[in-house]
Amino acid sequence: MTFVLMNQLNVEGRLRHLLGNMVVLDDLIEVIIFSLLIQFSIRQAHPEAAGGGAVLTVGKEVLLALAVGGCIYLFLRTFVRKRALSLAQDEGDHTHRRDEAFLQRILAEHPSPSVEILLIVLAAVSLGTGLAYHFHWPFLITAMFAGFLVANFHSQAIFDSLKLDNIAPALNLAFFALIGANISMADLNLNILGLVGLYIVSRLFGKLVGTWLGCRLMHEEKSITTYLPTLMLPQAGVAAVEAVYAAAILGKPEIAAIILPAIVFFEVVGVFMVDRGLRTWLDTVRANAEAVRQERMHSRRSEAVHMLMAHLPVECIKLGLAGSTKKEVIEELVDHACKVSEEHIDRVQALQVLGERERLAPTGLGNGIAVPHCRLRGIDNPVLILGRHDKGVAFGGLDDEPCTLVFLMMTCVRDPGQHLRLLAALSQILNAAEVRAQFIEAQTPEDIIAILMRQASQGS
Repeated sequence: MTFVLMNQLNVEGRLRHLLGNMVVLDDLIEVIIFSLLIQFSIRQAHPEAAGGGAVLTVGKEVLLALAVGGCIYLFLRTFVRKRALSLAQDEGDHTHRRDEAFLQRILAEHPSPSVEILLIVLAAVSLGTGLAYHFHWPFLITAMFAGFLVANFHSQAIFDSLKLDNIAPALNLAFFALIGANISMADLNLNILGLVGLYIVSRLFGKLVGTWLGCRLMHEEKSITTYLPTLMLPQAGVAAVEAVYAAAILGKPEIAAIILPAIVFFEVVGVFMVDRGLRTWLDTVRANAEAVRQERMHSRRSEAVHMLMAHLPVECIKLGLAGSTKKEVIEELVDHACKVSEEHIDRVQALQVLGERERLAPTGLGNGIAVPHCRLRGIDNPVLILGRHDKGVAFGGLDDEPCTLVFLMMTCVRDPGQHLRLLAALSQILNAAEVRAQFIEAQTPEDIIAILMRQASQGS
């Protein structure tokens, strides 16, 4: 049920991966220990049935159970095959198709029909485990070994055609029906109910504390350590089979009377706890992802501010632009750049390239911002000039609003990557409405530098 809920809530990632591994290992260890203990119990109760020592006899029975599991795998591998046959092959090879067994022809369809595969799998596993059960071999090891071989060495045809979400309701219904059919009201008394409560408490403690301790020892992240233990609670299907089997083999019906009601508790109450835990975990993951996104955004803004400050000394800021047209403003900014920059700027070349760039596409970005830019020959380092016009000048662009903040950017023609990085940095900074407002309200170039320094400290 835990994995069905995970599918419904679209839970992926490390939590799902860890839970899958832990459930498999938990069931594997449980089946092995239970099978060995039950075989020893049988041999102790019926010593005359053992031809040798108990350890040797149990070892032989485990090997026989493994052999039956291997036979189940070979049967499924032989008959359950998924082959993508083209239409031309189907039409051109009728003789070969007729020679195949009926079962092979059905299961060779692509995609293989899930109903037929389910029936064949159930038949093979039932026959194999039934044989092991009849001879009192550890049949759970038989089923486990067959599943291991199929999952790792088959073509996945069995699993590709069966959807857990589709068959889970029927399986759950059958599971609870079988448990209910094996609970005898005559066996339920105060002593048994007390043992049921003790089993519930013991299993709760073992699952929660054991999983939590394992997460701590493996240094798992806090969210997984918090929520993974709860997800282990409903995993009690194997225990139900073991309880019924042990009660029948050992002649102790009180075993089933203790274990089965407790399993109903875990499968009902545990599912509600898992659903709540998964939803809380998803909320935590989303909140953490948003926090990481905000942190990265602040980090990128801080990097952008530092890049801008590296190329925008206070003398490169000109407040109170006088030009009344785009052409006049660009000329004013280029003249200021030639005056304050240490780079050798060819004024004629700069105005020509900037004019061509404006004719190609206006550099107004909207929100009162324009970034006329170009790449020049003869300069080695970027030249950045920030100009502010009190009334605003039309630069065209996205919203046709007058631009009050105009950034002139000129970079070396040999380094197009630097040009793009500076444009990205400007966009990162000017996307913030509060920064634009502070730039417009600044009284001096020093105020602009102070605003950038505050932005850098907030993002770091």
